[in-house]
Amino acid sequence: MLEKQPLMDIRKRVDEYRQAKHQGLIPTPEHENSIWNTDFIPERYASIEKALIELQARRLGITIPHALMEQLLIQNGGELDECVQDLFNNATTNWTNATVDGIETIDSWEHGEESDWFRSVNILDKKLLIIIASHSESQLCLDYRKVGPGGVPSVVYIDVSMTPAEVLIITDSVDDFIGSIVAAR
Repeated sequence: MLEKQPLMDIRKRVDEYRQAKHQGLIPTPEHENSIWNTDFIPERYASIEKALIELQARRLGITIPHALMEQLLIQNGGELDECVQDLFNNATTNWTNATVDGIETIDSWEHGEESDWFRSVNILDKKLLIIIASHSESQLCLDYRKVGPGGVPSVVYIDVSMTPAEVLIITDSVDDFIGSIVAAR
C-alpha cells in the first residue's frame, strides 16, 4: 500500500519545481568533448569565467593548467563522465570513491593543510596538495609537490583513513587525467 505524502510536502515540491530548483542546466556542444557527465547538471556547476578561475588560482597560490582551465570554462565542477569507472584501475580501484559527490567548484578547492581530514595525517607539503574532490576519507588531489605551484600537477588519490595515509598516483599529469577521460567518452 502506498503511503500518502503530507499535503504540505507536495505543495512545497511543486513550488520548488516552479522555481526550477530541480531542473538542471542544458549541456552545451562543448560538453561532448569534456570530462563532465551531462545526465544532470545542477545550477551550482554553471560555467565560470576565466577571470574568476584565475582569481581562485591566486587564492590557492597555483597555476591552473590549460587542459583543466578548459574544463572549468565548460562547467565549474560536477560529476565526471561515467567512463571513469573503468579508467586508471592499474593505479587504484578505489579512486572514484573521492568523486562520488563530483568535483567541487573551484571556489571550494582547498590545500591539504586546510582540510580537517588531513590534520592527523603525516604527509609532507600538504600546502601543495589541492583537494578537488572528496568523500569522507577519500580525497582526489592535484599534486604540485614535485613540480611546484607553477607546474602541471599529477592527480593523486589519498585515503587518509589508512595508517600511514595511502597516496596513489592516478596519472602523472592532470593533462593525462583529462585526456584519458575525454578519449574514453
